[in-house]
Amino acid sequence: MSERQVDALEADLQGLLNELAENRASGRSVRAILDAPEAELSALELQHLDALRALYAGRDNQLLWVEHIGVSASLSAPGRQLWKVLEDGVLGHAIWPDELHFRELDPTQLPAAQATSGAAFEGVRLSEDERKKVIQWLNESRGANRLVGAPDQGPKALLEELLEDGRPLAHLNTPVEEQAARLTAAARQSSRMDVLLSDALAQYAWRMRFENKAWQKGVQWPVSLRDASEDSAVVETEPKLVGVALTQARAEHLMMRALEGVFDDPAQISSTLESLALPFEPYQRLVRAFRQYTEYAEAGGWPDLPSEAEGLKRGQRNPWVATLKKRLSLEGYYQGDDTELFTQELRRALVKYQNTHQLWANGQLSAVTIRSLNVSALQRRHQIQLTLQRWRESRIGPDAHFVLVNLPDFHASVWRDGERKMYFGVVVGANRRDRKGAFPTATPRFSDEIGYIVFNPYWNVPKEIRLKELEPKQAKDPTYFEREGFEYHTSSNGHRFLRQKPGPTNALGRVKFMFPNQYNIYMHDTPSKSYFKRPHRAYSHGCVRVEDPMTFADYLLDLDGRWMEEKREEKLEKWFEKEGETWVNLRKNLPVHIEYYVVRVDDEGRANFLSDLYDLDAPRLELIAQRYEESDALKVADEAQTQQLETFD
Repeated sequence: MSERQVDALEADLQGLLNELAENRASGRSVRAILDAPEAELSALELQHLDALRALYAGRDNQLLWVEHIGVSASLSAPGRQLWKVLEDGVLGHAIWPDELHFRELDPTQLPAAQATSGAAFEGVRLSEDERKKVIQWLNESRGANRLVGAPDQGPKALLEELLEDGRPLAHLNTPVEEQAARLTAAARQSSRMDVLLSDALAQYAWRMRFENKAWQKGVQWPVSLRDASEDSAVVETEPKLVGVALTQARAEHLMMRALEGVFDDPAQISSTLESLALPFEPYQRLVRAFRQYTEYAEAGGWPDLPSEAEGLKRGQRNPWVATLKKRLSLEGYYQGDDTELFTQELRRALVKYQNTHQLWANGQLSAVTIRSLNVSALQRRHQIQLTLQRWRESRIGPDAHFVLVNLPDFHASVWRDGERKMYFGVVVGANRRDRKGAFPTATPRFSDEIGYIVFNPYWNVPKEIRLKELEPKQAKDPTYFEREGFEYHTSSNGHRFLRQKPGPTNALGRVKFMFPNQYNIYMHDTPSKSYFKRPHRAYSHGCVRVEDPMTFADYLLDLDGRWMEEKREEKLEKWFEKEGETWVNLRKNLPVHIEYYVVRVDDEGRANFLSDLYDLDAPRLELIAQRYEESDALKVADEAQTQQLETFD
């Protein structure tokens, strides 16, 4: 076995010596960068320095993404895979390029910039005497220590041992060190790119998943990261971290756990990063839409329509009709002629546009429709970018089965294992401002779990509604309460309140779905069905009215396996006939997430741009626009500098 090891060593001795020199040079360069990044990277800042130090230390500070082939350096196969994922992070997931060091990373420049000399060890071979000494050392050391010179040890690791002081090939350590010194400049550039790629990798993982606390649900934490309030066994350990600090530490722990596998085996890069992308179909559709609207914006967008075009409708001729056709065709709504006649085909295209933008779909060019059409392609791109961010911030996390209420969409959906099981209209909190500019009846964003259903419910009227709306009506019409089924009721603890009895006029309809929370928000039926015909449905006091509540109730009862088919009909009939309400506790709670996504992509692949009904997106869109302009200015400056250099050359 010893002779075979020496044969393998001797077969590529020159290459192995050069590889050791390269590893030493790059390892020292990596360590220097991580020890003093401000000196080695100028104005660049590493976003995950502590994590990088730990991860690189685990592999002796060797390069992961850059490899040397012959006398030049280039991205390794995992490095190319990483670069592709990072590009997708920018172009598809809308992560900001500067967060992934895009201006500093240019793999196309690496090979030319990293030329290195591989001739330093030409002619180096083992003499017969050296060969005998190596074999003798292997036999002696193996007997003394099974880990030294082990039969399964690779040639490179074996050579490292043989170069140590007092070992048979110690005299070759000097030329290896000399070559490492010669490679320092090249190693610095290779190491710089490698470290920046690793930092970009960590930031990509952070943005895609680990900064969101929702993904910490259900994790089995080490003792140091347990919360005493969650685990009684931790009380005696007195954890040092609480609150935000504990959440941050847990997030970093999860990220490290994911990246350690990649640093141990860079070939895992694609599968690891694919697993971090959000698995939700609505998010994946938005990724495709972001690419599409980036193309629209980069192509120059579309023409504006003037106010003079207002009122145009089918059958009319007008020069602005041709502009409208061009505008709709550029976004994929219209594929007909470009004449000035408002055709039936154009009307159908306009109706489709109005439907996907929550406008009254009458096929006429109203002022509101013109304002929507004149929103730039770049602004639409920004809206999609923000919606992608909101999805990554969502509270859904690892939930595989959940109810999603999207407030701007005025719809709710039920998802199970990536498949949409239900999609139904809802009415949400009104978007009327008070004197302070706030939205007092806005439906809040939060998550909870539906725990029980109430059939034939009472409506316990909130104090503010009683004082501001109902008692004034009763004062004007003393028969109002009796006619509408209101009564004052005193609870067992002596609390007196106004409630509405079950019945056809009850504000909660026939059923409500309860997920007790601090906001006193729940989902319920409603006798006011006409609101569901409107494109904009923000009319409630904050609760979520459901368009088809009995179908939703059936779904929840089916999950529980409760009173199937005829038996359920019998139960429901009894519950609706009796005077009081009936509570049904679910055997397994179902998570419900109330979120705020102003863009959704429908089943036809069209981006629907919805109402920012509570003005939550507006301030964040301003920041996105500002940051985009700054990054675009940097891009222009870079291009101008490149042109100057080319002219100089």
